[in-house]
Amino acid sequence: MFTLQELKTTDKIIVAGHRGYSGRFPENSLLAFREAAEAGCDMIELDVTLSKDGVPVISHDDCLERVSDGSGMIADHTCEELKEFDFGIRHGEAFRGIRIPTFRESLELFRKYPRVLLDIDFKISPQIGRTLETVQKLIREFHMQDRCIYNSCDGDIVSLLAGQGHIVVGAPHSFAEKVHYSEETYQDLWCVCIPLEELTPESAHSYLAEGKVVAAVSPDTPRQVRYALHCGARLLIADDPRCAVAAANILNGENKSAV
Repeated sequence: MFTLQELKTTDKIIVAGHRGYSGRFPENSLLAFREAAEAGCDMIELDVTLSKDGVPVISHDDCLERVSDGSGMIADHTCEELKEFDFGIRHGEAFRGIRIPTFRESLELFRKYPRVLLDIDFKISPQIGRTLETVQKLIREFHMQDRCIYNSCDGDIVSLLAGQGHIVVGAPHSFAEKVHYSEETYQDLWCVCIPLEELTPESAHSYLAEGKVVAAVSPDTPRQVRYALHCGARLLIADDPRCAVAAANILNGENKSAV
């Protein structure tokens, strides 16, 4: 496990659960977060947005159709209304009844895993500034400032966070049509996340040569983990983190099987 300061200097392999342990459990659920922590992840990546009544909730999508049995935009529903939808049933009957977690509920869970860091992803939206302000207020309330890094495709948010002294993760140049970055934005990034299907030694080298950390998203099998490491990735953001944790356990010489 790592502190934020160690992230800046370590050459060890770092493992993050992508939306928690999303390969086996409903993504961005408290269950997925707990299972990722128990599996030995150093970090958990999660996505945050605001409900209609200004409550930060955890969801990758800004709409409900893919992630729940609801419909419409998350921003058009109050937190109480969002809690009525089932965010587990699309993953099978065993997960029926799982509800969308609030960011507060997530922080309460992470109190039980004090050595696990959080990678908080802010999606581009008209209310992203308000989302960031609300989330940071909660982080201060829970005294977790020393456990959070940030992720965004919004260049203004990246610059703001970097200016506040935070560690910021971002997207590669290949995402130019999906992100709001200037060329200066890349100077503010600690790490660049490259989807596994785009990751090559060449694509990674351009960032490594600039002193950036490269993250692979998401190497889940032993072959994928080996390939990601071969390309120079040091942060493995996995849907199923078991293979990445096993590799890090060996390469880092640590026992990461439990928190």
